[in-house]
Amino acid sequence: MANFFDLNPTQTKSTDGKYIDLVFTGFVPDTDYGLTFAWVYEDPKLGVSGESNIFAFKTIAEPELAAPQFRDQDVDAINSILYINWTGKDATGQDYLPGKLKQVNIWIKGGDFGEEFKQYAASFTKAGTIQISATQKATYCVKLQAEGTTPGLLSPFSETFCVTLLKQPKAVYDIRHEWDNAGNLSLFWKFDPTFKDATNDNTLADSFGLQLLDETNDMDATWWTSVEKDKIPPLEQKIVISSNQLQKVFGEFTAFEIDYTGAIYVRDKNLQTSFVTGYSVTKYSDPLTAPVISATKAPMAYNVSYTANSTFDKIYIEESTNSGTTWTNVGVTSSNPAYVPTINSTQRSVRAKFSKKLGGFTGYSNTVTVTPDKIDPTDTTAPANPTNVSATAVVDSNDKTGFSLQATISFTKSSDSDCRGYRIRWTTQTTNPIYEYGYVDHPSSGTTVSFTVSGLIPDITYYYQVAATTTPALSSGTYHGILLNKTGNKNNFWLTTGQLRVGTDTQFMYFNGTDLYLTGDINARSGSITGNLTMTGGGSVIARTTAGSNNKVTLSYAGLFAYDANGTETTQIISNAAAGAATFTTTKALIGNWSVGTNTISAGGVTLNSSTPSIIATNGGSYVGIKPRASAGTDIVLWTGNTDSPAINSAASGQAGFQVNANGQLYATGAIISGKITVESGSSLGGLLNDTSKVYYSSSTPTAPSGGHKIGDAWIDTSSNNVLKIWDGTTWQIAQDSESAKTIANLKNRTFTGTELASPIRPNVTGVTFVAGDLWVNTSSGNKLYRYDGSAWTSAQDQGAADGSTALSRVTGLTDKFGTGVNAALLKSLVVNTNGAHIYSSYVTGGTTVAKDSYTSTNTGFFIGWDVQAGVIYPAINIGNANAYVKWTSYGTGTLEVKGNIVNGGDYWNTDGSFKFGGSSGITKGATGQVTIGSNVLIQGSVTASSLDTTYTDIDTSGNITIINGTKTTTLSNNATLTMTDTSNGWDSGGAISINSQSSGYYGTESTTLSVGGNRIQLSRSGGTPSASYQSWIAHADELAGVSRGTLLITTGTSSGITLKPNGGTASSTYPVYIFGRLDTSFGGIVPGAYIAGNTTYTSRAIRNITVNTTSPSGGNEGDIWIQI
Repeated sequence: MANFFDLNPTQTKSTDGKYIDLVFTGFVPDTDYGLTFAWVYEDPKLGVSGESNIFAFKTIAEPELAAPQFRDQDVDAINSILYINWTGKDATGQDYLPGKLKQVNIWIKGGDFGEEFKQYAASFTKAGTIQISATQKATYCVKLQAEGTTPGLLSPFSETFCVTLLKQPKAVYDIRHEWDNAGNLSLFWKFDPTFKDATNDNTLADSFGLQLLDETNDMDATWWTSVEKDKIPPLEQKIVISSNQLQKVFGEFTAFEIDYTGAIYVRDKNLQTSFVTGYSVTKYSDPLTAPVISATKAPMAYNVSYTANSTFDKIYIEESTNSGTTWTNVGVTSSNPAYVPTINSTQRSVRAKFSKKLGGFTGYSNTVTVTPDKIDPTDTTAPANPTNVSATAVVDSNDKTGFSLQATISFTKSSDSDCRGYRIRWTTQTTNPIYEYGYVDHPSSGTTVSFTVSGLIPDITYYYQVAATTTPALSSGTYHGILLNKTGNKNNFWLTTGQLRVGTDTQFMYFNGTDLYLTGDINARSGSITGNLTMTGGGSVIARTTAGSNNKVTLSYAGLFAYDANGTETTQIISNAAAGAATFTTTKALIGNWSVGTNTISAGGVTLNSSTPSIIATNGGSYVGIKPRASAGTDIVLWTGNTDSPAINSAASGQAGFQVNANGQLYATGAIISGKITVESGSSLGGLLNDTSKVYYSSSTPTAPSGGHKIGDAWIDTSSNNVLKIWDGTTWQIAQDSESAKTIANLKNRTFTGTELASPIRPNVTGVTFVAGDLWVNTSSGNKLYRYDGSAWTSAQDQGAADGSTALSRVTGLTDKFGTGVNAALLKSLVVNTNGAHIYSSYVTGGTTVAKDSYTSTNTGFFIGWDVQAGVIYPAINIGNANAYVKWTSYGTGTLEVKGNIVNGGDYWNTDGSFKFGGSSGITKGATGQVTIGSNVLIQGSVTASSLDTTYTDIDTSGNITIINGTKTTTLSNNATLTMTDTSNGWDSGGAISINSQSSGYYGTESTTLSVGGNRIQLSRSGGTPSASYQSWIAHADELAGVSRGTLLITTGTSSGITLKPNGGTASSTYPVYIFGRLDTSFGGIVPGAYIAGNTTYTSRAIRNITVNTTSPSGGNEGDIWIQI
């Protein structure tokens, strides 16, 4: 039957009003349609006209929708995020037509999404990028498909591109840091570059990132360093940030005065990064402590000697002459001792402090007292000059960098006995010189005096002077000397702009600001290289156990090579390997406990052999082996036993107790299988069950033996189509059916949903190659299911289900809800018997399982399955219990049985068979079986009520009602036409229609009947007070005595009435109207020629002419009446 829909087209009336243009939308392309038309009158009382003939037409085919543009660069993966991009174009690079495209769907497989493509929830409606979170580190493949605005319109798929979501490196741990005396910052942490598990992979890690943040001043910087692959914990990875780098970013002094917020993360060559590990870097703490000083007096001066525990910038000397109340700065120098002249010989307190190279000061030193010597004013003769003055310069032993010198100035002491000491001063300037001073006492013994000056700059010429003194005012003439540092240190180092060179003219170390060059060998007992060491050309680093030993390791530009005691090369790490080639090779290695040979890797009895190839594990004569197939399906690929070379297809003693060949055949002796066994179709369980297990074959739950059932016991339930159940230790569980497993496996085929294309019948999809097993839901045919068999689409509808569907379709109006949701607890107790194809519910009460497992069961629950009758099964359903249920079976005529009320809002069926429409009115069933319909009844669709072949009532879809009872037919059309036909002969056959009414009025309760049939319309009345019977009829037949054929008689019996005769009644006179009884005229007078019998005492009024004839009268007056017969 065709489906009819009301359409609401756009209507445009022509200017002359003769035509209406109708525009319809929403049709499905390439589909057959039929249109009918009807007028809707402006007057609502007139309703709608009848429908026109059906105009058949077919819509044009839908233009194909192009696949979306999708390129390799449109899919990417970083960390745990997949990035899918769409350009907004189709595969040709063009925009989609406006209104054509609904969305672009994403199809993805791999990792979290499984092995088959699945449509992702989000889709594109315009160009952009969609991010997809993924947890599994796997390869994901993506393709796009455009979906049109027309339902079911899909484009072919785009190209498929795949991307691998790599595992992130693991975060670092055990972080610590150190500052050195020069303000260089070193950070250390642990990281295993060989670690790899299901979540993380450190093997591809190539660099660490360190970020330092000064939160106070909102400044930060990031430094990178390479992963050292040989630093496996407990060894530490390391990065060093120089003080100069810190100062450039955070300030010259601020860099060492703040705490830093640090973060370290790992990055691999694919830019996968680890989680960030936070770390707090406490600020630099200079190890320099306050100086320890001592003071010695001199004439109107004193010398301060001191010790320092670390490098310092300058020493600041202060003195107090009022016991520490106030202090005065009296000198800043780097000389040790420091010479401080005075203007008096008052005793004074002296203290000092260091300035730090990276800013700030130490605390003050200890406080000492000193009293300078007084000057003799009578002494006016200066002492004699010292003689043999000389100076030599060497690298300061306290400065490990080699960029600071110290000079020793030596001389022969003055010959004057009153000489008190010697003043030494030095400068680098010849014009307006600024001096630094030193002082040394005149020795009481010996002849040679020396003084050491520290902190001199290399390659700078210094001018120095020495004078003997008795008082500050009486000094000998100064002795001038020149200290040429460059000449004095030629064999140690010299410095020119941007260069550093150490050594002799032929053997030296040379640094030009970028590269460091060495001549000769490097021999070191200890130490380390923290930076990069680059070798090019033929250079190499050779490490031997002893001089001349064959055991050595050679590192050169070509790689790292190891040699054994025979001088044979065993291991290579190659730096110039070709793309894709191996960079590490070895024939002799011990990795952990694994021994690597030419063709084998073995440890603890496990051997991986590449020449066999095989993996064999042995322990005390027992073996487990794996080998790939060599040439035949009988080749053993997996075995266990007491031999490393088992005989083919044999599990006998002396061979392998368990073996699997390449064909998948299993041979085993004494095997114990614990867990689920999946048996494919055609297989057998014979021999697989444990000998101690029991198999029950019964329709009722097996009785537990002494000691109870054992796990693995089996029960074939004959009451449920021989379902196999296994005892799991608590309950009997249904075992998996192999055919169901195959069905589930087959579900991996694709399922299409769409309209139908004919010749041959097929889904309306493009760009797809169908394969056997594909399914198609045909939306053009009520969602009928088809299956592709490899060459054609065939119906996959179950005939039993079709019969059930047909039978259920006969029951209209039974759409009351049996529940709008699915109870989770109900699903847990759902039992599916795949042998008998039943679906029924069960529950446990008091330790007993109560199942509604048959169509006739009165247990509470539901049953969907088969009604077995005489060895034949019929689709059936039973929902409810013994007191209230819904049952239907297709057996016989297909009976729906309902016990209980059927409720839909306020409407419901009563158990007594009555139906209520939201209240008291409705359809009721009387005691004798009569049915009464109350309230208003609206029936949509066809209704047929049959009792005999010739007696039925039908209401068709157009609203026409037809009632047939033998020869009597009554039709009520939707245009309000009532047609009644009686094909029988004679008055005695009864009327074709009879209307009865019983009501209480003025004369009491009266019964009134209207009968139509037998050539008459009769109105009968009986009952009332007083009781009387009356009949009134209209007839034009001669069955009534005294009435001629063709006469129209309106009467209440034989005593009065109106008779209309075509011939006037007699040949001698004309009586157009014959009236029995009294006539009360309502307008006008008596028509001339009318005959009135009976009482005529009523006032006569003029009436118009009434003509009864087959033809119209000629002439007449306004208001005349013509009754045509």
